[in-house]
Amino acid sequence: MGILSAFAPELEPLRARLQDPRVHTIQGVEFTTGRLEGKPVARSLSVRMRGDDDESACIRR
Repeated sequence: MGILSAFAPELEPLRARLQDPRVHTIQGVEFTTGRLEGKPVARSLSVRMRGDDDESACIRR
C-alpha cells in the first residue's frame, strides 16, 4: 500500500506505528517503507515537479 500526503504532520503518526521502518531516497525524494498492521506499506510526501506547468502533477518519480 502506498500512503501519500501533502502535509508532513499527517504522516508522523504513521511513522510511529510502522514496524521495521526503513528510509529510502530516490532522486531526492525521501520515502519510508515498513509494515503497518502486518501489511507492507510505503509512505511519502507528495512532491511537485520543478519546472512542470501542469498543476495536477504532484508526484516526482
